[in-house]
Amino acid sequence: MSVNRQSFAGEALLRGAGAPDDRGVRLERGDRGTLRTDSRVEVDRGTATEADLAWTRGRLVFTEATLDRVRADLRRWYGIELKIADSGLAGRHLTASFAGEPVQQVLDVIALALGVTIEHRGGGDTAVIHATPRQVRRR
Repeated sequence: MSVNRQSFAGEALLRGAGAPDDRGVRLERGDRGTLRTDSRVEVDRGTATEADLAWTRGRLVFTEATLDRVRADLRRWYGIELKIADSGLAGRHLTASFAGEPVQQVLDVIALALGVTIEHRGGGDTAVIHATPRQVRRR
């Protein structure tokens, strides 16, 4: 499981929290790095795509993204915790892109794309995905 996946347009050092500088991996333009939960760094040289770099232009892009990745990105971009109520949904993937839409609109699109219900109570910081008809319930 990865805790951080970034693509860089320039040069950067990718390392785990608290690791000394000489333990990091230098990423150059076009490289993609993944920081794993055990602090291992994996690098794919020259594989970054335009979609990987979309965040540098204020766009959130998912291409066959796992719900774990969607959850992490929504937490980072919108400060919302997305919970999965039905374990059968964990294997679903999402392809969608967003460019500054409000969180409720993003949740509506995700619900339609996945054929689920997303319950987001009163604009709070938690939303729950249910394996039910294609709609978003608001309370």
